[in-house]
Amino acid sequence: EQALVDAGHHAGGVDDVEGIVPQMQATPGMPERRAVARRQDRVRSILHTLPEAAQHAIRESLGAEPAYAEYRDFDAPTEEIPAVVVR
Repeated sequence: EQALVDAGHHAGGVDDVEGIVPQMQATPGMPERRAVARRQDRVRSILHTLPEAAQHAIRESLGAEPAYAEYRDFDAPTEEIPAVVVR
């Protein structure tokens, strides 16, 4: 249960939330979410257009390397949804 709370899964309640709430992490035991790597790559691609203070803060929060480097440049859909034929 604590692992779910640490990953951002909870039953609600926002009484003590301060600042920016981090994105929900993958459910413990499940693979990492590919959206995280795609979002980090998009941020890195526009980083040079932001003010210096913003660049510095973002670099500190992202770290030197992408958190999910194994998914870098991986744009395949996360799941194929089959077509449904209604007759």
